[in-house]
Amino acid sequence: MNSNHGIFPALALAFIMLASSLFLMIGPVLGEGSPDLTLQRDDIHIQDEITEGDNVTIHAVIHNKGGGNASEILVNFRDYSHAEGKWHTIGNRTIRFMEGQSSYNLSIVWHASPAGNHTILVKIDPENTINESNESNNNAHRLVYVKEKSHDTYIYGHVRDKETHEELSDVTVTITGQECNCSYTLYTDRNGYYEQKIEQAGNYTVKAERDGYKSESRRVYAEEGKENRADFYLEKEGGHTKIWGYVRE
Repeated sequence: MNSNHGIFPALALAFIMLASSLFLMIGPVLGEGSPDLTLQRDDIHIQDEITEGDNVTIHAVIHNKGGGNASEILVNFRDYSHAEGKWHTIGNRTIRFMEGQSSYNLSIVWHASPAGNHTILVKIDPENTINESNESNNNAHRLVYVKEKSHDTYIYGHVRDKETHEELSDVTVTITGQECNCSYTLYTDRNGYYEQKIEQAGNYTVKAERDGYKSESRRVYAEEGKENRADFYLEKEGGHTKIWGYVRE
């Protein structure tokens, strides 16, 4: 009888230890722990043949390899033009919610310009606002080549909200030539992008207008046979008004 009394507590202790080990292994799968947001080079998908001026859809697969859930995940897409030696913002996408051990597909349209090598960078949570188990695997990049296009002259660009950097669609863009006495009117697409072929190189005024925003104009010299860029960041009308003064007896 005494030997049995010693066996049962030992078995109970062994069972508790086994259950604890199993919980540690399956806990992340059940949603315990922190998220781990990541992607690799092979998670960025871009078409092989790209010509200067093409609107190219970039696909990115975002993974949450951690056990915890994550919400309001900002994903930033950028383009480094090796010919220009500088970065351009393609845009942002937001994932509203991701469970642990899940994946999410995103896409964004990139206007491929100028010709030459480009590095496409995708960065998850660029401001590090989400507490993750691993903060060092949040970005990946892919090198692509853009072929030179025919030698037409274009004025193009993106229009975004000045505060949020959100792409603005249905913005009225008016391009007025100074030497040619010509004018073009067009509208940005759903990605905030516009493009206009012009018949003559020279000086142009580009104006962007949309209801609820202050209009903005830029002067551009359009070089012949090139794509000439004019981006806008429009500021919303209104804002906060301060009233101040002194109160005396």
